[in-house]
Amino acid sequence: MPDANCNTAMNGLNSNPDLIWAPVRHHSPICSWQLLRLVKRHKPDVIMIETPADAQPLLTYLQSGDTKPPVAAYMYSMSEDGQARRGFIPFAPMSPEWNALQAGKQHNIPCHFIDLPYTHWPKKPDEDDNGELSNTDPLLYDSEEAFSETYIKALLAQSRCESFDQWWDRYFEHQYHTPAEAFFEQMQLFGSQMRQHQVNAEPHTLLREHYMASRIAPCLAAGQKVLVVCGAFHCQGIWHYLQQAQPLQLQPEPNQRSGCHLVPYPLSRLSHRHYGASLSHSGYYAHWWRKLKAAPIKQLGILTRQVHAELATELMGFLVDKGHAVAMPQCVDLVVAAEQLAQLRDIAPGRSEFIEAAQLTLVKESQHAFSRWIDEFFTESKAGTVPKNLPTAPIVADFHERSRQLKLPCQLIDGEVRKELAIYRQANHLCQSHFLHQLAFLDVPYGEQLGGPNFANQSDLHRVREQWQIRFSPETESALVEQSHLGSTIEEVIHNTLRQQLNRSDMTSYQSVTLLLAALQMGLPNWLSPLLTLVKHQMDSETDQSQLYPSLSLLFQCLSGNRLLAHDHQHEFESVIQHCFVRLCARLPRLVDPRHEKELLPLFAELLKLTQQRADLCLPSYLQDALVAIPASQFTFALQGACSAIATVLAQTDHDPILLNTLQAMIEQSYREPDALGDFCYGIAFVAGHLLYQQTELKQCLDTFLSSCDEALYLQTLPAMRRAFLQLDYDGFTQMSLLCQHDPDTIAHETQPDADDIELMQQIRQDALQGLQFWGIHYD
Repeated sequence: MPDANCNTAMNGLNSNPDLIWAPVRHHSPICSWQLLRLVKRHKPDVIMIETPADAQPLLTYLQSGDTKPPVAAYMYSMSEDGQARRGFIPFAPMSPEWNALQAGKQHNIPCHFIDLPYTHWPKKPDEDDNGELSNTDPLLYDSEEAFSETYIKALLAQSRCESFDQWWDRYFEHQYHTPAEAFFEQMQLFGSQMRQHQVNAEPHTLLREHYMASRIAPCLAAGQKVLVVCGAFHCQGIWHYLQQAQPLQLQPEPNQRSGCHLVPYPLSRLSHRHYGASLSHSGYYAHWWRKLKAAPIKQLGILTRQVHAELATELMGFLVDKGHAVAMPQCVDLVVAAEQLAQLRDIAPGRSEFIEAAQLTLVKESQHAFSRWIDEFFTESKAGTVPKNLPTAPIVADFHERSRQLKLPCQLIDGEVRKELAIYRQANHLCQSHFLHQLAFLDVPYGEQLGGPNFANQSDLHRVREQWQIRFSPETESALVEQSHLGSTIEEVIHNTLRQQLNRSDMTSYQSVTLLLAALQMGLPNWLSPLLTLVKHQMDSETDQSQLYPSLSLLFQCLSGNRLLAHDHQHEFESVIQHCFVRLCARLPRLVDPRHEKELLPLFAELLKLTQQRADLCLPSYLQDALVAIPASQFTFALQGACSAIATVLAQTDHDPILLNTLQAMIEQSYREPDALGDFCYGIAFVAGHLLYQQTELKQCLDTFLSSCDEALYLQTLPAMRRAFLQLDYDGFTQMSLLCQHDPDTIAHETQPDADDIELMQQIRQDALQGLQFWGIHYD
């Protein structure tokens, strides 16, 4: 029961008959439905909505008949020091804010956005100190501090609900028999209890509430009847500042660029787990709203059954498409089971009961797989539409201008286009490639590279043409608008994005190289010098072996594709490669660890290859010195074989004794450790397999040892040798097959099995056959 303080607070909130509260949960169907009833009953003079005031220019377009939800107001601001902020304000079909706007249009009631202007909002927690933004949607009303964590946990514990969404469904979402005034009084109480009936809150929240009160007060003073649509949490704070009547003067933010645009926005984004106003399975509520808003009052009692029957039928078709067999009687069982579960809990059936009933009646396999299907079923990825006369964002205008210049699709009527670009022969094709790579870098859905050289991901480097599939869509413009906080043109956005990347403190050497290659593919030669400097710095400080060589390999591959490097930085680029190779060789002795043999062998092989391909940049002497400096205790037999092979290749002589002497030592070791010789040969074969069959002395040494082995030693040595020989190519394997081949006369004098051996083999065969017969396997 509410205490005395609570009753006092509630009485104060509702003491002014001209102030009508509509505290809501964002995107709740029942809040929208009750709000429409409240507007119809009270006929306010003005509707004030909790949305940043600088979105007011979008109001005309939000109320346009050409706007179809879901859409979102995308807001951004960038300060003079480069600090960027951005946020989305979604308007779904079932959002109270959206329905308040439509009710205002229908009844000719002025609507105003009254929340704190976005330019005065603080930097969001998903922005680091360098102003870089995360990949997730920064939704404005996602502060979990707005919900009292202790209070919500107590609610869930007392009600035994699994989540706040489930609690909301059971205690609020089905209150369509409750009068609108009583419903919103309950919402006031809920919001007041969330903040423990206190005005104190997070400073930014108090500033927002103070600003909203300053926008409401003049209308009340003019004798207007005001309907306030805001989150339930804010009612008490707004009312407090209305009583204080303190003026609020916001100081303008100096040298700040800001903007607000209306964009299509998929309903699925409302289910984002970091969005404080999120709705789990928002597609369920969208379906519920479509039925609720059109249902006569008399049919509300059976509305849930109708909704669940329709959803069950749609779910059946969805599961059949997934290969999960479902019959119509099971759909009937699903609807009945949902109602029975609700009766047991003494609540109205809702989303949780529908999903639980679906699992009970339809699941025959993994619950985990079915849960993923349910999530997909209730995900509506289709976005809304915006008016054609909506002002075009500068970055979108830049896209259309460049698309027309390059003769690329820029409207829906252009359809899907396939392009094959001869980037090394035709200048206009190269310009098209740069533009497409720029959009791909910004994750703009427009062009998909199907084939051809891509240096950033090291694919098809041997090819000379790029193949692209290009299609313009409304999502193309939406994605561009969402980049507006970084600039008004595509190139400006890319420049600011690259600046953010340069300032990242967690950048690895591999990431810095991929960024360099991306700049090359985008045709940004002015960025090569700072990015090459970044790569050099990262390689100097990099200690992770898994990052060092891939970074160098990427650089080397880029250098080999010299047509990509059509710029004035060839010498600087080669200097960085040389520097990186030296740094890698210097660190190599400290990187060698017997436990990492599997990773080190490919590294040794590739380093040798670099010295053979570009000895002018990757000097063999650095690699030789690095191998000599490796402590003997760190060598496995395979690593020793690889290093001996590299030393032989770099010595550039056919009579270098290093490999032969080490091989003879391994042969002696094989009598104590049978795998020694095979592992040693495996290391040789991995980095320079040709040495095994091209060096006559080496081949003779192997032949002599293997021919002289007794049967026991040979069988012990064979598995490791087999692994080594499998590293050879076909010709090499053919050469090695000539080992241990003797004359027929020699083979004829080999020891033959005696009668006892033959008898023993026959007995073993009989025992094996009996064992197989036990399992039903018979041999004649």
